[in-house]
Formats: sequence, C-alpha cells, structure tokens
Amino acid sequence: MDLYPRKRQNGRAAEFSPEEKNILLITCTCHFLTHFFVLVFPAATIPMVRSLGMPIEDVLKLSFLMYLLYGLGAFPAGVIVVRWQAKRMLLIGTFLMGGGLFLAGLFPGARAMYVFLGVLGLGASIYHPAGLALISRTVGKRGFALGINGAFGNLGIACAPLFTGLLTWLTSWQTAFVILGGVGLASGLVLALIRVNEGLSRDEKKVSTNGVDLVKYFLILCFALVFMGISYRGNMILLPAYLELKTTFLYDALQSLSFVKIQGSSTLAATLLTSLVCWLFL
Repeated sequence: MDLYPRKRQNGRAAEFSPEEKNILLITCTCHFLTHFFVLVFPAATIPMVRSLGMPIEDVLKLSFLMYLLYGLGAFPAGVIVVRWQAKRMLLIGTFLMGGGLFLAGLFPGARAMYVFLGVLGLGASIYHPAGLALISRTVGKRGFALGINGAFGNLGIACAPLFTGLLTWLTSWQTAFVILGGVGLASGLVLALIRVNEGLSRDEKKVSTNGVDLVKYFLILCFALVFMGISYRGNMILLPAYLELKTTFLYDALQSLSFVKIQGSSTLAATLLTSLVCWLFL
C-alpha cells in the first residue's frame, strides 16, 4: 500500500509525491555542492601559487588529503548510513564541506589548508552513499530520480570553475573560499528545515541473482570506477592550471578590454574555459 498516494494529473499519476520532491530537493542540492566544493581548489591553483610563493606541484599536494578522504571516507559513511538516517548524514557532510572550505580561506597557511581541505574531502565522501541510499529507499521512480540527481552533480562540476574564477577575479582566492564556504554552511541550515520521511514506502521487486555473479559484477564495477576516477580526477585537477598557463587567447581578448585589465584576468579566462569544457562534455 502506498503511504503517500500521488495526485493524478491529466489521467495519470504524478511523477513524484510531495515527500519525494522534498527528498530530491535535498539530494540534488547536496550532489551539486559535493562536486562543486571538491573542484573549487583546482580552479584557484595558479592564484595560490602566486600568493603562497610555492611551486605548482607543492600547491597541488595540498589537496592530497582532501581527495584521499573523499574516496576512503565513503566506506565508513556507507556503514553508518545503514544504521542511521541518511538525511542527517547529508547535513553533516554539507556542514563539513562548507566549514572546511570556509576555514581554508580564513587560514590560508599551507599546513592549515592541508587539514581544512581534508575536512572538506571527508564531508564530500558522505554524499554518494547517503544520497543514493536515500533515493533508493524512498523514491518510487528510482531511475528518473537518479537521472535528475546526476544532472545536478554534473552541474556542480561545470559551475565550480566559473564561480570560483569569477570570485577570485573580483576579490581573491581566500575571499572566494570564505564566501563559497559560507554558502555551504547556509545551505546546510536551509536543508535542515526540510522534513522528510525516510520510512516512505516504494514498490520493490526482488531479483534472484547468483552470489558469484554479484561478486563478479561488483569487481568489474570497482575496476571501471578506479580507472575512470584516475582519468577524471587527473583531468579536473590539472585542467584549470593547464589552461591558464598554456591557453591565452581568451586572456588576450579580456586584456584588450580596458575595464578588465586587472590582476586575475588570466585565472578568470582559464576557469571560464574549464567550465565551457565541462558544459560541453559532461
């Protein structure tokens, strides 16, 4: 029996119930923020090189703990989600991401940033096990819901370089981190006000599958994700810096306009190109 019957629109059931829309509002927002926040750092790499007086390879090392915890933290997060509420885990992740980025901008020393970016990565690791579990547990049209949710994640990837570059151009990379981190903290407070029922029932069909086949399919998926992750992460970390150092046509165009001849135009040009690449290929 459906605990939350859907209203009918034009003779057919509505796509999502009000409860399911609340769930998607939370998961889509958190998915957007997760991919957005883990790509703020790469967009500010070259300004950080200039500001911190460090070689680019040493600046990139500051993100090691962030991306390590982003990957490894998903396992304990998944274990906790099985025993606890997924929404609470999503809120914790959002606060950790926003707080980590905020503090990294507030205390821009290399050691402090290494730790605070690690906090950001730990918060980001929570989303996928918690968000996908929440959708799977509560939303009837899972495929449709996961498609919408995935689109918001891709939107976060495409928007991160653009907004980080724009804020860095208008202010500084430290101020950009503080502003974006503050947005993350505020988003967590707003999402906390949205009530959801994680006990919402949905239609579920049990499929009998050989245990050996499940292990085989899982291992194939793991290997595919590892190699996809290496390619994706390597490209997304280095792409803004590469475009800033090697691609100058948009920077030259910006410099030809007298009113944008200020420090940071090269970063703005590179992050605009990075976002364009993401929009075209994601």
